[in-house]
Amino acid sequence: MATAYTLKNLAEVEDSAPKLGLSEVQQAHFAKDELTAEQTGVSFHRLKAGKRQGFAHRHKTAEEV
Repeated sequence: MATAYTLKNLAEVEDSAPKLGLSEVQQAHFAKDELTAEQTGVSFHRLKAGKRQGFAHRHKTAEEV
């Protein structure tokens, strides 16, 4: 019996960088909702040439891939 899963190309998930004011620095694709994940965040970030991410963060109760 096959197990159900979701296959998603992370580059095709909406780029949230423009609405977060980060489009000059990077792309930010957050796939948690599209993968129907409940406690794990999955994200794909693509930094532009010569730029670096201006912040870091951590979670107390969630995992992020």
